[in-house]
Amino acid sequence: DAAPGETPEAAAGDERDDVPLMARASSSSGNGIGTGTGVGGGMVALELSSHGDGALGDAVLDDSQWRWRHTVSYWVCVCFILGSLLFVSGCAFWYKKYEYEARERALVTYPFLAGACCFTCGSYLGVFTAVNLGRNGKSVMWEWAPHKDGFLGYLCYLIGALVFNISCIEPLDAFSDLPSWMKREMAWGAAEVGSFFFILGAAVEVKRNGVSDVRAAIEDGTWMTLPFWVSWNNLFGGCFFFIAAVAGRFDPTSPGWVYTTYLIGSMNFFVASSLMMYMWKGEQYGLGFIPSINRVLPIRGYVREGDDGDGKEYRKVSVVQYCFLQAYIALTAASFVDF
Repeated sequence: DAAPGETPEAAAGDERDDVPLMARASSSSGNGIGTGTGVGGGMVALELSSHGDGALGDAVLDDSQWRWRHTVSYWVCVCFILGSLLFVSGCAFWYKKYEYEARERALVTYPFLAGACCFTCGSYLGVFTAVNLGRNGKSVMWEWAPHKDGFLGYLCYLIGALVFNISCIEPLDAFSDLPSWMKREMAWGAAEVGSFFFILGAAVEVKRNGVSDVRAAIEDGTWMTLPFWVSWNNLFGGCFFFIAAVAGRFDPTSPGWVYTTYLIGSMNFFVASSLMMYMWKGEQYGLGFIPSINRVLPIRGYVREGDDGDGKEYRKVSVVQYCFLQAYIALTAASFVDF
């Protein structure tokens, strides 16, 4: 049945998909987002203004223009999970001393390189998502958009991942004849610069989610939300990577300062990316970097929003489905490793 003031055609359009796509918008509130004429469920402001001052007239109601942009955030999660798992694997095998260099490359070098490529792809997809915020027409592959929510954070990640790739290709035969100082800078200098940009990106994420003050977050309960844990795990991951890169310049084979710190940082990134996937399952398509299009809920709150005036129920995250999805991604990561 059509709601008061809503045409039967609009009501039928809202029911085309059981997954709510956008939050209801209204021009009656100051930022154009409220509980007036309907636009759908969980996607606030992706087609509105990315900095929260969009108007109802900016909204695009055609579901077909949304599906790919929802899917992009899913692939961001997949790429980051794959990348972090491959780094965890490479770090775990790094402790062993290998008699044959080819064996070390199969278990350490190539997983690192594949993981770095996955991080790069995920970071670019994040930039792609950010630059298309508020865009009604055809998506663009790139534009300079520092005013867009999430752009600067994802851009820092993309720069960091691109530079970090240099560190991962240094052990390959193609670079074996380079001077020792150049190989050192490729291996550790690039890792330092890349990790520094990871820290910058994560710092942007922490600030954008309003969780930089941990004490205040504990007092007001923000520490129980997923963006808090995503942001801080990403920040710790970047810091541990940076420590490992600096230490590697002086002692490249240190089990404690290099191998272990890289391993801990990789696990931080894995936790963050796994929580990002849980956010996506909970219809928080902005993940950690674009909170303006998220429904901010506690960790255990992904059941329904029945009191917000939109009359829609939101899909509960199935833990079983989530675990199987994680297992599938883990097996995909394992297929990259030549045991």
